[in-house]
Amino acid sequence: MTRVAGNKSFWEDSYRYIDTENIGMISFAQYIFGVSFSKWDKIDPWEVICRMFDDKEDSYLDKEEVEKLLKIVESAGNPNSIKLKESLISKYSETPTMTYEQFKKHFSHYTEIIDICQAALLSVLEISEEQQIITKFENQAAGHAGDILKDGATILKSYCEREFRFYELIKKLPKIQNFFATYYGRKSRAQDGAFQYYIVMEDLTHGMKQPCIMDLKMARNTWEPTAPAKKKVEQSTLDRISTSGELGFRICGMRAWQIKKKEYIIRDKPWGMYIKSTQMEAALRSFFHNGIQFRDDLVMEVLPQLYDILEWFKVQRIFRFYGSSILFVYDGANVDKPVIKAKMVDFAHTVRIRDGGKDDSYKYGLVTLIDILENILGRKKRTKSIATSTNGGMMGGGSGGGGPGGVGVGTVGSGYNL
Repeated sequence: MTRVAGNKSFWEDSYRYIDTENIGMISFAQYIFGVSFSKWDKIDPWEVICRMFDDKEDSYLDKEEVEKLLKIVESAGNPNSIKLKESLISKYSETPTMTYEQFKKHFSHYTEIIDICQAALLSVLEISEEQQIITKFENQAAGHAGDILKDGATILKSYCEREFRFYELIKKLPKIQNFFATYYGRKSRAQDGAFQYYIVMEDLTHGMKQPCIMDLKMARNTWEPTAPAKKKVEQSTLDRISTSGELGFRICGMRAWQIKKKEYIIRDKPWGMYIKSTQMEAALRSFFHNGIQFRDDLVMEVLPQLYDILEWFKVQRIFRFYGSSILFVYDGANVDKPVIKAKMVDFAHTVRIRDGGKDDSYKYGLVTLIDILENILGRKKRTKSIATSTNGGMMGGGSGGGGPGGVGVGTVGSGYNL
C-alpha cells in the first residue's frame, strides 16, 4: 500500500488495510495516531509527533514519554536509527523535559523521525495480537445495561472525560492502586461507521465460574454541588429515603450464587433503595450466604481491605467522591478459599478538593459499613462508630439480631469524630 503524507484518505485506507477481519478494534492512541497523519499537510509534523507521545498532555515531552519514541526508532530498522537513538538519549540526559519547540529545535535535522513515526502507524497496528471477540458484559450488579463491554480479561466502559482524568491522575499515586481495578487507558472502537470511546479496565470477575457481586453506593450525599437543581432534588430525595443519609451507603444491587439450587439470588436497585437501616445487617449477610452456609471467612477477608481504604480517607485531601461505589466480588463456586475483592469504582462525578477539607461523607459510610460487618462477625468494633442521625438522635441501638426479618444496626451509633 502506498503511504503519501497529506493524502486525506490515508487513515481510511490504513484502517481498511490493517482491519482485514473487520473487527473494527483499535486503541484510542492508535486512532489519534492515524487521524494526525491523515492531516499531515495541515499540521506541523513535529507538533504531531510531540502530541503522539505527550501522554500527560502538558505540551512537554519528558524522558519517560520519549522512551516510547525510542522503542519505535529501535524497531524501525532505519540506517540512522542507532545514531538517532544515541542523540535522543544524550539530549534527554542534559534536558530531561522539553517543550515541543525545544524538541523540534534539537531533532528537526533528523527528518527520518517523521518517516519512522508515519510508518509506525502500520507497524504498531500490525503487531500480531489475538483479537478478542467483544461482547456485552453480563456480570453487573448495578449500572446501565450496555454501558460496559467485555474484551477478554478486560472490560470497556463508556468513555467519560472526568473519569478518564481521574484514572490518569491516580496512576501517580502508587500507594492506593490496590483500591481500584487495574486501569489500562482508553480505546476506540469502530461501530456503525463511527468511533465509540471506552475506558479499559480489569474485569474483576475474569476467571470466576460463578461471580458474586455487590454494588454499594457510598457517601451520605451522592450528588455533587455543581449538579443542576433538578438533579440535586432527585438525588437528595434518594439519599433521604434510602439508607444513604443515615448509614452513608446503600445497596445498588447484588448477585449471590446459591450452591444447592444452582441459581443466583439477584437484588436490584429498588430492592436496595427500600432497605431500612435496621435491615442492613441482614441484607449484607445474604450476600455472603451461599444457601448452605454463611461465609464468615469472606467477611474476615474483605474487612482488612476496607480498613486500608478507610485509613486513606482519614488523611486524603485530594478528592471528593459523588455517586461512587465499592464493589465486592468473589467466586461463589470457590468454597475452599476465602478470596474476595473490594474495589472502588465509578468516578464520573469525582471532584478535586479545593477547600482544604476531606471527604467526610464517604468516610462516614466506610466506618458504618465496617462496623456492621464487624457486628456480623460478633467482634468488637474497631472504628468507634460515627453514626449520628440527621435529626439529631442516635441511630441503631441494640446488639442486632441474626435473622433476615429485622436486624438492629447494633452499636453503629456511638459518636465517632470525623
